[in-house]
Amino acid sequence: MQGQGHGFTNAEDIFGAFGDVFEDLFGFSGGRGRRSQTRARRGADLRHDLTLSFEEACFGCEKKIEVTRRETCPECAGSRARKGTKPEVCPQCRGQGQVGHSQGFFVVSTTCPMCRGEGSLVRHPCAECRGVGLVQHRKSLSVKIPAGVEDGMRVVLSGQGEPGEHNGPAGDLFIFLQVNAHSFFERRGEHIYCKVTIPMTQAALGGALTVPTLAGEEVLSIPPGTQTGDTLDLPDKGVPHLKRGRKGDQYVTIIVETPRTLSEKERQLIEELARLRGENAAIQFDTQTQDRGKKKKKRGLFG
Repeated sequence: MQGQGHGFTNAEDIFGAFGDVFEDLFGFSGGRGRRSQTRARRGADLRHDLTLSFEEACFGCEKKIEVTRRETCPECAGSRARKGTKPEVCPQCRGQGQVGHSQGFFVVSTTCPMCRGEGSLVRHPCAECRGVGLVQHRKSLSVKIPAGVEDGMRVVLSGQGEPGEHNGPAGDLFIFLQVNAHSFFERRGEHIYCKVTIPMTQAALGGALTVPTLAGEEVLSIPPGTQTGDTLDLPDKGVPHLKRGRKGDQYVTIIVETPRTLSEKERQLIEELARLRGENAAIQFDTQTQDRGKKKKKRGLFG
C-alpha cells in the first residue's frame, strides 16, 4: 500500500505536521527544535467587600472605595531593571524562556532554570520594586451601584484588578455587596413589606391611615371591618427591578390593637355594643366554660 495516505517517510516529517499538537498536549516539540515563547499572563482578580444601607441598595448610589493592588513600578516602568540599565537576553535559552533536551527524536522543552521562563535576566534590579516590576499601591475608585441591587450580589469593574505579566490583560475587581437591614421595611425582590398597628375602632369603622414608604408618606385607605393579618397594597412604592426597571409594590400588613386597660366609661360603651350585637350571652358562656376548665386543671394537679 506504499504511496497512499500522507506519504510520511521519517520522524521529522511526522513532527513537522503534528508538532503543534504534541507541544500543546505534552509540552515537547518535534525534531525541528521548536521553542515556546514566553506567553502573556492575565493579571490576578481582586475582591472588595462593600456595605450599603437599605436605601442605597434600593435607590442606587455612587460610592468611593480604596483598593490596594500591585501596579507597574513607576521607577523602572515595569522593566525590573535599575534606571540606565535594561534586562539582558538570557544566554541559556536565548530569550525563549524554555530550553530543549533531546530524547531520541523528541525534544522535550522545560522552563529555563537560569531566567525561570522570563527570557531575560536583570543584572541590576530596580531599588523601588526590587526587580519585581510591580509595587503595592492604594488607589481610590468610584463605583456606581445600580438601583435594585440585593444583599450578596456583586459588581464587576473590568480591568481594575492587578496588571498582567508580559503585556497580558489586567484582572478584574469584584465588589461583593452587603446590604444592611431596615428597622421598619422588609424587602423581598422588588417588593417592600411592613406591618402597621391600628386601634380596634379604626379597624371596625375604617378610615385613612398615613403610612411611611421609601419615597415618603402615603395615605392608605383602611376598609371597615379590617382584621389582623389583612394586607393592603400600595402600587409602585417598591424597589426598581434591576433588569426591567419597573418598581414593585409595598404591602402593608395590618395588626389590630386591643386596649389592655379600659376606663369605666369605655367599658360601659363596649358592653353596650356587645348587647346591641347580641354578644353578651356568648361572653358569659365563654367565661363559664373557662372557669370550669380552671377547676378541672386544679383537680388534676392536687386531687
